[in-house]
Amino acid sequence: MGSMGGEPIIQSKPWGGEVWVVVQEKYAMKHIVVEASKRFSLQKHTKKEETWYIVSGSPIIVLGEKKFQAKKGDVIHVSPGTAHRMEAGSSDVEFFEVSTGFDDLWDITRLEDDYGR
Repeated sequence: MGSMGGEPIIQSKPWGGEVWVVVQEKYAMKHIVVEASKRFSLQKHTKKEETWYIVSGSPIIVLGEKKFQAKKGDVIHVSPGTAHRMEAGSSDVEFFEVSTGFDDLWDITRLEDDYGR
């Protein structure tokens, strides 16, 4: 896939979209938009560790047993094995995700999905 200085990879999703800015063997960085009133899967990863930086919007975050509202400038850490989801409210949510600690970019188990995936 892409690499530092390579062409970004653009992926459309049913909840918005993401641009894979950097993809290396051990880490990736994505620019992600979750459209208003949408959310991505409740999911977890075996090895993948994520850090999210909220650029805009006020998403509802589900992180393990916790559910809370985040805001611009917040940093959220998602440990491997932790169920997580982001829900956009009345406006789009824009954030950066840096993922590390994995060799498999598709390390995902969907627990709930609004889109039948």
